[in-house]
Amino acid sequence: MQRDLAPVFDQVRPDVVLREMAELAAVPMAAAREIPLVTVAFSGVLPERARRDALHALRPLWHAEGLDDPSWPDVYGQLYLHPFPSSFGQRPDSPAVRPLRPGGAASSGDPPDWLGAVGVDRRCVYVTSGTERPSTTFPWREVFSAVRGLEVDAVATIGPHVDPAYLGDVPSNVRVDRFVPQAELLGRVAAVISHGGAGTVLGAAARGRPQLVVPLFADQWENGIAVRDAGCGVLVRPDRRSVEDLEGSLRTLLDGTSHRDAAARVADEVAAMPSASELVPEIEALADV
Repeated sequence: MQRDLAPVFDQVRPDVVLREMAELAAVPMAAAREIPLVTVAFSGVLPERARRDALHALRPLWHAEGLDDPSWPDVYGQLYLHPFPSSFGQRPDSPAVRPLRPGGAASSGDPPDWLGAVGVDRRCVYVTSGTERPSTTFPWREVFSAVRGLEVDAVATIGPHVDPAYLGDVPSNVRVDRFVPQAELLGRVAAVISHGGAGTVLGAAARGRPQLVVPLFADQWENGIAVRDAGCGVLVRPDRRSVEDLEGSLRTLLDGTSHRDAAARVADEVAAMPSASELVPEIEALADV
């Protein structure tokens, strides 16, 4: 990234740089050229225990730009846009932080014909493990068996990597598709079971849906912790992923009121956060300095 971005920085000479939180080359490049940098985060801040190793790995990038070793606040830039509602926590401790309402993905094309019946006659659950390769390690069979015993329907999107044959005997109350636009589903379901990807977690939070989070990798554990601590869902540990455990957790989400009430509160928090367009003047002001 550093090599590929060099001509952009040196020929275009931008007035301000926006980068997402996992893109790391632009940070020292902007600092070395005294260009204001805006970080657009997609989930919570990196846990404290991981920061020392991360900074150590970043040193060569900073040294290549003629800079000293970075500190953690250096990574944030002049403005850090944080997408978590206040109940989710994990907000960086920096004056550069501003809340940013997470954007919902727009639907593309016409919704499938069957979607109109979802959640009409009885409650429906949305099940997803994202579209990355680790989706193959999601406990699909256990989740489906848990749903089998409940008076609900389910829509499961398995992504491009899961072999449908691995799913085994899919219950009659579960519909399986490779992909359905999440924006089309979230408003129709009573609960969400997911891997804890930021897009699904924040999408469900914005729609006030209680969540069962089964993390697989990356930031999904921290996202699940955020859901649990906000009271709007259940974080499922690796040793609690049996059919009985999952069914019990799902019954709690669907039949109790505490998680639904917390999810509604979190949705109100998300709605009150500033949108991206509302933050544009602050970004423009950085460019004018």
